[in-house]
Amino acid sequence: MAKPTENDLEKMGFDFIKAYDHDEWYTNRYKKGTIEVEFTYRYDTNELETFDIIIDETFISPSKKELETLDKILNKKTDHPSNERP
Repeated sequence: MAKPTENDLEKMGFDFIKAYDHDEWYTNRYKKGTIEVEFTYRYDTNELETFDIIIDETFISPSKKELETLDKILNKKTDHPSNERP
């Protein structure tokens, strides 16, 4: 499954928040409501290194079906390094 592009996020109404450099990477951050999305690229190749989603604290009352969908998405196992934490 293809990851969304920065252009896709802009079409979905996400706002570009900031760009920042760190070590040998640079990151572009977008935000819409409680969702932040980061695209991190390597300087030397401009290749996408990581694609991260951060969901801020939110208070909602989802239906059972919505909660099941969130569970499938948010608790999905991936090879992202942050999934190695206990």
